[in-house]
Amino acid sequence: MTKILVVEDEANIRELITYNLATEGYELITAEDGKEGIVAAQTDRPDLILLDLMLPSIDGYGVIRALRNAGNPVPVIMLTAKNDEVDKVLGLEFGADDYMTKPFGVRELKARIRAVLRRYGNGAATQADAPQPEHKPNDRAVSDPDAAVRGTRGETIDDGKADGDAAEDPETGNTSKVRDAERAESTDKQTETRTAPHETVLDIGDLRIDIPGHEVTVAGTPVTLTLKEFELLRALAENRGIVLTRDRLLDKIWGYDYAGETRTVDVHVRYLRRKLGGGEDAYIMTVRGVGYKMR
Repeated sequence: MTKILVVEDEANIRELITYNLATEGYELITAEDGKEGIVAAQTDRPDLILLDLMLPSIDGYGVIRALRNAGNPVPVIMLTAKNDEVDKVLGLEFGADDYMTKPFGVRELKARIRAVLRRYGNGAATQADAPQPEHKPNDRAVSDPDAAVRGTRGETIDDGKADGDAAEDPETGNTSKVRDAERAESTDKQTETRTAPHETVLDIGDLRIDIPGHEVTVAGTPVTLTLKEFELLRALAENRGIVLTRDRLLDKIWGYDYAGETRTVDVHVRYLRRKLGGGEDAYIMTVRGVGYKMR
């Protein structure tokens, strides 16, 4: 089984990447910072590394330089929000085999992994290596970087389903249409007409959202959120009591040019619930097969 090491400090992105690559038959190892990445690369001997550039302790450049200096030839695909040409050139000169700028789509990520593994004569053991349309290494879809999640609608993981295909709702375990166009259209029209006026501070029970200050507290205790988590919470709070479809949230938070999958929303909601505490539906309710709403 082909083994892939994912070195990414943001848990949301790390989980999305590992989930979707695991479904392709890859064995996944993860590391949260540069030092862990170097150790994992030397001890676990992965067949390929997906390496974030902006990492704690040692950045991606330092990781790949350390590996090459140690004589480790493992292929590396660098992932980053930086889209300047100099950053790409530096990564490639340090020894990266490919360079993907966030946001990117999961299909492109999978295609690039297959292409790199083919060049190294690896990866034939997974179903991911079935014949696929080949993406040339320089055919990159580059768009504006996103500071907090380091990616917008192309960053996330797409499981290959077309719009409206059945998928399992990770919150309920039930199979439902996560992209039901008719319900999405109906609910989104509701949202457009009923959206609450924008306020500077939103209070929902013991939850307080200070929009100008970009601060969230629960019962007076500060809650640290990423930018995307904050924007998602704000969107739900400003539309309290209204069901927002996953597609609507993707468009509103991640942008209309997003090419990813609705599981992005599910993952961010799960992290939000965990940080806010109080139980699964204490603040954010799941409306099965449609989306979410704030209590």
